[in-house]
Amino acid sequence: MSKNIALHICCSICLVAPREDLHSKGYQIQGIFFNPNIQPFDEYINRHNALKYYIKNDSISSLLSSEYDANLHGNLAKVAEFDRKEMCIKCYELRLYHTALSAKKSNIQHFSTTLLSSPFQDKDKIREIGAKLEQEFDLTFVDSRNWEKKHYDSKKRIKDAGLHVQKYCGCIYSKMDAVLRKKNR
Repeated sequence: MSKNIALHICCSICLVAPREDLHSKGYQIQGIFFNPNIQPFDEYINRHNALKYYIKNDSISSLLSSEYDANLHGNLAKVAEFDRKEMCIKCYELRLYHTALSAKKSNIQHFSTTLLSSPFQDKDKIREIGAKLEQEFDLTFVDSRNWEKKHYDSKKRIKDAGLHVQKYCGCIYSKMDAVLRKKNR
């Protein structure tokens, strides 16, 4: 018997392991591409197009995509007083809240995020937010500690498929960090 899950998807790389794991456990995925943090706009389009191509022959039941709104992320940065760690937390909260709300509206009892597969994210904080929203919305937050172990294999598979492989998390601040890291090598 199939179970439904609302899965926040940040990018195609981070979708590979969760998709395979969730399908193997009988979940039917409703993908949620809600990422107002991704900047600039052409990067957002590249990631969205790579994701749509990756799932076109897949059994993901649907992909809900929100309109691009970089101002939403800019407002989060102001609320967090441009403190980088706090900005990431606010961004996690926004995207997970949107996913839980979408699940509730669609009568889906499970939700999760592909952010758990990235070695660059604060998984403990994501799990904490997921647990809070689980209680708030009376849903089940689906977690896996195995998704991250497959991240670099997933990245290689996306690259080998000729799809877009990003060089930073998404927000303009992480892009600046990536440029500085490359410069300092």
